Amino acid sequence: MYERTLRYGKGYSGKLGNKCWIAAIHGTSNQYGLQRAFIEPDKIEREHFNRPRTMIDCTWSLDVGLYEASEGGERWFFVVNIKDGEHKAFRPDEERVKAMAKLMDDGMSAEEARKATRPVKS
Repeated sequence: MYERTLRYGKGYSGKLGNKCWIAAIHGTSNQYGLQRAFIEPDKIEREHFNRPRTMIDCTWSLDVGLYEASEGGERWFFVVNIKDGEHKAFRPDEERVKAMAKLMDDGMSAEEARKATRPVKS
């Protein structure tokens, strides 16, 4: 499994106050562009419990797949795959994400779509 931790501030305003999340991408959607399934974090840790403002760390354990994440008001895509026997993650460009999502609509797994959209080495 690949572990990813994101952080946000409860009781804070601005970018720090935006909740963090991770969603698995399963294909395309006419309404939202991409079909997402939001994932609950496996672990949530708070700095303080009885203060009006506190930092919260959310940790997800992720398997191979295509994901979208949000932290501090910024969103990005990443792919988790297995390389050299370990789970690794990388950030594909938006064109590749769209191509992978279309292939997943046709029944491919995220791993098959990743391999099919791999850039050709010259």
